[in-house]
Amino acid sequence: MKKPMAAAVINRFRTLMLCSKYRFDFMFIYRYSSPKP
Repeated sequence: MKKPMAAAVINRFRTLMLCSKYRFDFMFIYRYSSPKP
């Protein structure tokens, strides 16, 4: 499932990766990885 928000998420993800290599990334992934009802 590809949503228009995916682009924004990827853009932010890349910025986060550059800023915080793992700290923020992990939190971001954890939150976005959580399945939503």
